[in-house]
Amino acid sequence: MTRDGQVIHRRGVTEVPGLYFLGLSWQHTRGSALLGFAHADAAYLRGQITASARAAQPAATQPSPQLTA
Repeated sequence: MTRDGQVIHRRGVTEVPGLYFLGLSWQHTRGSALLGFAHADAAYLRGQITASARAAQPAATQPSPQLTA
């Protein structure tokens, strides 16, 4: 956060893993804070969250190597 209380983000994505914002004034466009126009920001964030989840998933789901004697 900045000294004046503004969130540090890029299009709603912060440097903190898993922390996203939607509906901020001028998040990406003038309409970002308006309910009727936030859909573009929501779609962008959905893509970012999905990509982040997919990137994290393979490491967690890979089987551990089998040891042979």
